[in-house]
Amino acid sequence: MARLKPSQVEGAFSIATLHSLGSQLLTYIRSNRGAIVNYGKRYTDAQAAMLARATIPAVLTAWSSWSRQAARMALEQQDT
Repeated sequence: MARLKPSQVEGAFSIATLHSLGSQLLTYIRSNRGAIVNYGKRYTDAQAAMLARATIPAVLTAWSSWSRQAARMALEQQDT
């Protein structure tokens, strides 16, 4: 096996074979671009959605508190 060229060693690929496989892979990706899931984008979108789900209740709670304070201040102004 020491005398064999790298392309003749079992499991080794020639440059032409690698080029052919690479071309086929590129063709597949281009042909199926719309069906291939972008997991990076999916993860980022999920993170943004989780942030929004966590933020909305906090904002609503704060708004409710502010509304009560505004109502109280309005009543106090009315009494004077």
